[in-house]
Amino acid sequence: MTIDLWRPKGIDDLETAAWEALKCRKNCCVVAGPGAGKTEFLAQKVAFLLENKICADPRRILAISFKKDAAENLAKRVRERCSEKDARRFDSVTFDAFTKGIVDRFRLTLPAAFRPKDNYDVINFNENQYRGFLNDMRDRNSKIALQIESIQTRLFQHQLLGTHKMQPEQPKDLNGYLCHRWFLSTLRGNIDFLTINRLAEFVLRTNSRICKAMTMTYKYLLVDEFQDTTYAQYDFLGTLLGKLQAEVTVVGDNKQRIMAWAGAKPDAFNQFIHDFAAKPFELQMNFRSSPELVKIHHTLARSLDPQCKPAQSGTTAKIDKNIAEIWTFGRSNTEFQHVAQWIKNDMDQRKLLATDYALLVRQKPDETHASLSAEFLAQGLVVCNEAQRFGKLSLQDLVSDELFIFLACVIRVCVERGAASSWSHASSCIEYFFPADFENEAPKRRNLLEKLIRQELRPLFSSFSDVETKIEKCIKSIVSRLGEETIRGAFPQHYAAPNFHMFMEAVIEYLRFCGASSTSWSEFIGRVDRVGQLPLLTVHKSKGLEYDTVVFMGLDDSAWWSYSSANPEGKATFFVGLSRAKQRVVFTYSGGGRRKISELYELLGAAGVPEKIVN
Repeated sequence: MTIDLWRPKGIDDLETAAWEALKCRKNCCVVAGPGAGKTEFLAQKVAFLLENKICADPRRILAISFKKDAAENLAKRVRERCSEKDARRFDSVTFDAFTKGIVDRFRLTLPAAFRPKDNYDVINFNENQYRGFLNDMRDRNSKIALQIESIQTRLFQHQLLGTHKMQPEQPKDLNGYLCHRWFLSTLRGNIDFLTINRLAEFVLRTNSRICKAMTMTYKYLLVDEFQDTTYAQYDFLGTLLGKLQAEVTVVGDNKQRIMAWAGAKPDAFNQFIHDFAAKPFELQMNFRSSPELVKIHHTLARSLDPQCKPAQSGTTAKIDKNIAEIWTFGRSNTEFQHVAQWIKNDMDQRKLLATDYALLVRQKPDETHASLSAEFLAQGLVVCNEAQRFGKLSLQDLVSDELFIFLACVIRVCVERGAASSWSHASSCIEYFFPADFENEAPKRRNLLEKLIRQELRPLFSSFSDVETKIEKCIKSIVSRLGEETIRGAFPQHYAAPNFHMFMEAVIEYLRFCGASSTSWSEFIGRVDRVGQLPLLTVHKSKGLEYDTVVFMGLDDSAWWSYSSANPEGKATFFVGLSRAKQRVVFTYSGGGRRKISELYELLGAAGVPEKIVN
């Protein structure tokens, strides 16, 4: 088959700009708005490169995403669109997992002063810790005390640490000196991902043998949600690309840039085009949202980018009225009751599932869940708080992890007879556990898993009793029989033993939680899969997801207290949440003021969104 005859897999076609970016044989920058099919485009590009032997065996393709569920979604689509053999040459990881994997694997190649301890935890430093460090440096350096005193804490975190690479020798300039001292002081204990990103870049910059091995591995690199790239991540990519000499395709949308608070570069796309001679492409289709919603999107999009072109909807409307509304309530308890009743009625009328809806909040999902769950339960609806923590992980991050998905598939095969898709996924994962001998040993390895399930695990689930003990024994049996080091080696984000153990503790805690509220194993696995549960999540965590109907809970000043018309990130965050909806979006207001976010209400009014008073 020639390249010209190749056709997309699993879809009818691609828009013209997507075809051009797919076939481009140089660095590409693809700007794609909500619903443009960024993940689908990346999956098709992987299939195109592999099936046409452009990325020839044994070279691999690496994709870097910012969220676990996005990385797994892309990996799943590639598996569905490529042969099993080709899909094994594709790695889809998160930025944090990839850089942490480099640091954990090659920690001992770092100079002793820059070498983190082998059992470090990943933490988030707060402003008090940054200010305490700056105060300490001020007290130690009287000659430059006033200069240090003038440095804002937030400026130090994102613009100084974010923009300064690690150097083996102490820099002479003030900012470089402070960053150098900060890294040296924090590396003695637990570290954050900014430091991990900097360490990973340092490893690549200073170790030619590691870079040579990666050069022999990866020929193509894909980066998703590029607008959220931080200074440290951009520097890492720059060093990686310089060493790999690989072709790179970045995709994203500046109108969805919502990570400025975490140090995202304000000009990542333009900088990338300049630094790597990348060719720009812009996708115009929206395959998610109905035509009326796409029109509303454009009103908001123009306020973020006056030059943006209107997107074209690639889907059809399934409802013809009340597509977007503002509901104003007198009291919050009335709000929750009305929303619960409305969703239940809409589900019954349109034959939808609870998972077709999403409740979005700006912040504090735990408090919202505690307030509204009873009203929804009265309607037979279970609200799933995606931010609920198990161990050190949120539920959303836990259940989207590849290792958790594998473990859940194994348990599902034990509980449900005929769980063919779960068995297929679990058995296919074995190739990642034993890649070196997979071609010749595949049947033997799959027999190992089948024997484990039949002889050790299924007997545990023969009766629903002593649930907590059986769950823990099940997980420990899987780890013991497959081998902890083997499993850790298959999942880079869990390569470090402490991180693996922390993750497994979270898995067991979540499974115990599901077991405690179940009366049978079938009900247990349903709770693990969150069957019939209506998701509640923050707008930030909704990025990359989609639902038939999105309900913004509490569009008011108290929830959006940090909103400022001078800072486009708040508007971009609102745009992200709005664009998750496929057919309908509702905004609720029950007090809390509108002065700070009056701009948002003005934009909704300009888009023709009506307001309805609900008694």
